[in-house]
Amino acid sequence: MSKPKNTEILSSSPVLFEDFGQSRFASKEEYKDALVQQQEKLFHVQQSYFHQKKRALIVFEGWDASGKGGAIRRINEKLDPRGVSVFPVAKPAKEEQDKHFLYRFWQHIPSPGTLKIFDRSHYGRVLVERVDKLVDEEVWRRGYDEINAFEKTLSDSGVRIIKLFMHISSSEQRERFEERL
Repeated sequence: MSKPKNTEILSSSPVLFEDFGQSRFASKEEYKDALVQQQEKLFHVQQSYFHQKKRALIVFEGWDASGKGGAIRRINEKLDPRGVSVFPVAKPAKEEQDKHFLYRFWQHIPSPGTLKIFDRSHYGRVLVERVDKLVDEEVWRRGYDEINAFEKTLSDSGVRIIKLFMHISSSEQRERFEERL
């Protein structure tokens, strides 16, 4: 009997932080307690994935200064480092520039029993490269189908894909940029 393919697509409505008001927590202590509880839950998920040889890919996208790096640090803080790694997506290295844009992402697919976090992602082909006019329209349009095929292949091979987009308003982004100066 053949193993059924994992083609189920899980979807949810976006969680908008503005729905929580200024702060979801009454105090920093309440936030820290909740963070520790969620980190413990994630640790147990990681252990379960390890023992069951499951794989997960957590994809972070978002505006500059939206908190991707901080969120990734908080996720990793209590995990077993042997079972999780981060792929910080940057401009392709010189040796990668002559290869298909998904080549470097294929090199970072999670092994059985592990989690992989993409800090930015393969969506750059249809986001950054499109907006900055780094590739022709035909190329970035084809990127949509190539990305869908890439993710379907991963899903069909048992990789759970979790996609997160970190959104902040332009005024919040400006404030965060100014704080960095």
